Amino acid sequence: MYDKINVAGAGEPFPLDQEMAEMSLLLPRAQAMGLIDVAKFQGVTVAQLMRRLVARAIAELTPRASLNPR
Repeated sequence: MYDKINVAGAGEPFPLDQEMAEMSLLLPRAQAMGLIDVAKFQGVTVAQLMRRLVARAIAELTPRASLNPR
């Protein structure tokens, strides 16, 4: 089940368009499996869960930061 985790190259975010950028993320296998389990439990994709986690971390760590693209 978890053997399908694919890790692409590293580097700068790859801009897909004005609103989205693709980023690679290296995680320990246990954390990747945990993300998959949580996403399934919440009924969302891992990408949706990651976007929520990043947005929450930005809001908590930099309360005055705008979430709008620069």
